[in-house]
Amino acid sequence: MPPISRDVAAAWDTIRAYLGADPVGHNLPLSLINSQLTAVEPTADEVGRYWWARRSGVVVGACIQFDPGTPCVVAADDRAVVLALVEAVAGLVDDVPGVRGQPDVSAAFAGAWASIRKVAVSIEQAQRFYQLHTLIPAAPMPGRLRLAVAEDLELLTDWAAGFERDAQGNDAPAAPALSGMMSSNIERSLVWIWEHDQPVSMSAASQPVGGVSRIRSVYTPPEHRNQGWAAVCVSALVARLMSTGVERCVLFTDLANPTSNAIYQRLGFEPHSEHVEFRFGP
Repeated sequence: MPPISRDVAAAWDTIRAYLGADPVGHNLPLSLINSQLTAVEPTADEVGRYWWARRSGVVVGACIQFDPGTPCVVAADDRAVVLALVEAVAGLVDDVPGVRGQPDVSAAFAGAWASIRKVAVSIEQAQRFYQLHTLIPAAPMPGRLRLAVAEDLELLTDWAAGFERDAQGNDAPAAPALSGMMSSNIERSLVWIWEHDQPVSMSAASQPVGGVSRIRSVYTPPEHRNQGWAAVCVSALVARLMSTGVERCVLFTDLANPTSNAIYQRLGFEPHSEHVEFRFGP
């Protein structure tokens, strides 16, 4: 049975070589673990769970649940590794809300979990994962990119809630629940604003891990949409990141949103893989 740790630092020491061997493909677990290790207020011990599987003494897969309310994030070399991880998770916890990862891995996990726990499985979201080697700058727009500061917290918390509503609909958390997260991201200099007389768009970036930074939380409020603000905001942020030594930028898009997929491809983002999140029901 694969080992488990509830200490993020101890787990990181064990699985970092496996995840770090593919800093693009494993960017999601890498960046999430890094965010916990570098948080302004470090994550309390025994909040997350971290499983891994070895073959001939070498780590070949990992399953991470960052808190009890979040889906497991799974990376594995093959189906046999996924099944071993499912057995390990089922041996410790009775319930997880879902799983996400590349389609073959997440589907294998979901199928095995459904058989063990006798629960229904549904697709929560299908995403495309992009990587960028060379930026194609967006058309020039008036205004400038600036780093978000504490005075922007109230506005950007409202924008974060809008972003979540767009992504999750009625299941999205309300603004008050997002304030702490946004405050932490601003304090760590991870959130940027495109400003033209007033803030018109935002984007955020994960701290680089293995030379890779993930663009996220791209949001333009409805009154400023369809004017090119999101494209120029992301373009300027990517240019800034790459000027500081970031080798590649990556991002996720919803496969159901052709507009965002087209925007990012015009900036030079190329499809890398797909990710599927499965939700487990009664």
